[in-house]
Amino acid sequence: MIEHVELSKTKIYAAKHSSDVIRLSSSSGGAFTALSDWAFDRGYAICCAIYNYERSQVEFEVVTNKFDRDKAKGSKYVQSFLGNVFFECEAWLKQNPDKMLMFFGVGCQVDGFRNYARQKDFADRVLFIDIICNGMPSIDVWHDYVKYIENVNKGKISYVSFKDKKNGWKNPRAYVVVNSKEILIDEYNNLFYNALILRPSCYNCKYTKIERKTDITIGDYWGIEEHHKEFYSDKGVSVLIAHSKIGDEVISELKSVDLLETKVEDCKQPRLSDPAVFNKDCENFWADYKKYGIEVALPKYGKENLHPVKFFIDSLVSKVKRKVKKCFLSISRKF
Repeated sequence: MIEHVELSKTKIYAAKHSSDVIRLSSSSGGAFTALSDWAFDRGYAICCAIYNYERSQVEFEVVTNKFDRDKAKGSKYVQSFLGNVFFECEAWLKQNPDKMLMFFGVGCQVDGFRNYARQKDFADRVLFIDIICNGMPSIDVWHDYVKYIENVNKGKISYVSFKDKKNGWKNPRAYVVVNSKEILIDEYNNLFYNALILRPSCYNCKYTKIERKTDITIGDYWGIEEHHKEFYSDKGVSVLIAHSKIGDEVISELKSVDLLETKVEDCKQPRLSDPAVFNKDCENFWADYKKYGIEVALPKYGKENLHPVKFFIDSLVSKVKRKVKKCFLSISRKF
């Protein structure tokens, strides 16, 4: 049984999987693979999100093997569906009374499952792992975009990658495969990075902070080269944030990763302090999208070639500007 005892102080780790192949096939440093391998080595199951090509959407599944787990690797800039997975997790635990389960999801999803697990009295058999989230994009936009791509290219999408690292961790590509041909989908990714297609609640997300009610938080360790240049790798580096004693113990037992404990201030990034910033063009995008469709809205609003690093820098600049403006307003009121 697991005791979710909070650490007296949050611990931050930089992590790199020892396998270059695994890191290149992962969004960052291979933390998801390392953590799920830890679970599988003990006969546990994991719950994670996998892209369903038949329905063109991301769906949660209970997984017990590495082959199915590998289908869940990589970032997914699409709204994911929980479906009946809470019940499926509970059923698996009942069928395997001496086993535990590791649940991966974004903050709101993990919090929902944690509350459900507590109500059903099996939270002490679950390790809660949340993923740093930039926001949940509209499934309607993605579905329309898929139809648009498939109509233009006269075929079905057989593979999608929202963050391919063949050009390096800091210069990811986004593409789909149709009729064995790679087709870049930068315009869609730009809509996402520009925070134009997120759910309204994402702009007020309460899970965008360092301290969380999970065991471990995982994501990209942006800025690692600024504080620990010797640990940087263009193949990707993950951040592992331990919130509970069991979370810290699991991290210490990961055999397949190089670990470096760092400071909280070293891994600062917008989604660890603030929700996504509402884009001033958001209302215009939705008006054009609903009136004219994705064919018109896409080239108009998806032109700017953004990538995660630039997006994070722009978000930080916006945050500083807001604080400076607030400071000046406060001073002006005094005079």
